[in-house]
Amino acid sequence: MTKPAPGQTVTADFSQAGKRRRLQGRRQQTSTAEQSAGKPSDVHNRRTDGLLNHIEQESIVDNEKVRKIKAAINAGTYVVDPDIIAEKLMDLEIELTKPGQE
Repeated sequence: MTKPAPGQTVTADFSQAGKRRRLQGRRQQTSTAEQSAGKPSDVHNRRTDGLLNHIEQESIVDNEKVRKIKAAINAGTYVVDPDIIAEKLMDLEIELTKPGQE
């Protein structure tokens, strides 16, 4: 790994790598569980590989929405509604603190 030059900004997108790592971990857990249940792992691996390929091809970012928001910010017309932000934060807090969630 090389060091950035002084004053150089370095950015990294770990979202795809993290998602891939989580999916691979799930594949390994499921494979172990299915093997102990007596299912052939090659059938499982083909299904999982197809699912992984499908997920990697799907974008979770709405690029058109991002473009519109950036344009509105640049034009100075983007309005932040604090009530909506507060509501979404409360929804997230409720979701994260549900019993049985780990």
